[in-house]
Amino acid sequence: IGLEFEQPELIGFGKHSALGLPSLLATGVSPDWFWYEHSLSYQEYTVQALVELLVGASLRGRLAEFARELWIAQNLMISPVTVRFANEDAPTLNDSPPNRKAPNRKLWAASRRVLPTWLGLDEAKGQLSWDTLLDPPKPVDSMPVLPELASGPVPGLDAVQLVKNGWHALLRYGQKARFHAQQEALTYELQYGDTWLLKDAGTVGYGSPLHKGYFSRAPAHNVPLVDGDGQNPWPSEGQLDEVAPDGSFAAVSHPSYRPGVTATRRLAIGAGDFIDQVGVTTGSDTPHAIGVVMNTPCAVTADRPSVAEGASL
Repeated sequence: IGLEFEQPELIGFGKHSALGLPSLLATGVSPDWFWYEHSLSYQEYTVQALVELLVGASLRGRLAEFARELWIAQNLMISPVTVRFANEDAPTLNDSPPNRKAPNRKLWAASRRVLPTWLGLDEAKGQLSWDTLLDPPKPVDSMPVLPELASGPVPGLDAVQLVKNGWHALLRYGQKARFHAQQEALTYELQYGDTWLLKDAGTVGYGSPLHKGYFSRAPAHNVPLVDGDGQNPWPSEGQLDEVAPDGSFAAVSHPSYRPGVTATRRLAIGAGDFIDQVGVTTGSDTPHAIGVVMNTPCAVTADRPSVAEGASL
């Protein structure tokens, strides 16, 4: 508004106040370029809003004043590529809608004026619209491949990623913000090759009773259960305890998974297998029902009953 009506006091508020854009971005964006709400859909909303500002500034010859915001917007747009699964499937974090893609090619195309990428320009050239008619995208001479995935911590998502021997797991150990959080600490998503083995269903529309009554709750995720329930309260943060540099294993824990309950999870990748170890310590003599829930698109056949050993399953 300040730019449109040339109001210096409004521009100053947007740039320098505690509620100004630089302050909000400094608080909301992690050093590895993820939005603090741990929702890739809301991360993309942030990119869309920044692009609107950057285009407006560009049309007024003031884009150079927003170099920092442009840099942040570009990295927010690109960072989901580092945790993509096969077929460019995006992980489903917190209350994101399901079946999203990374990269979001539509977003990359719409951002091409101020955040140009080979992929975004190539995507835009195939679109027939007033936008591409009046402002045709620049031609693309080559199309670089997307970067390879790497095992290691993903602190901006309170997660750790394992990529090895055809396996790909993204294990989360908590959340930082209550907005859009679900009861999913210690959950993970898992692929072998391009086959989904464990997948998060995301959520439905917020107006549906299933949003809060099911999709936000532990049974809709791949988590440890204590008396039929998951982490409480949520959001709450756990911790990354250990990760192998070669991506062969990672261990996380949640010291306050529930009142008086500690939970741990360790994922390991071998030459031909994938191992998931869950530990639950209740800290009292009161009997509790301990379990694990898994959500998979695959048909499942158990070859032998599960056996609990001490505090581990």
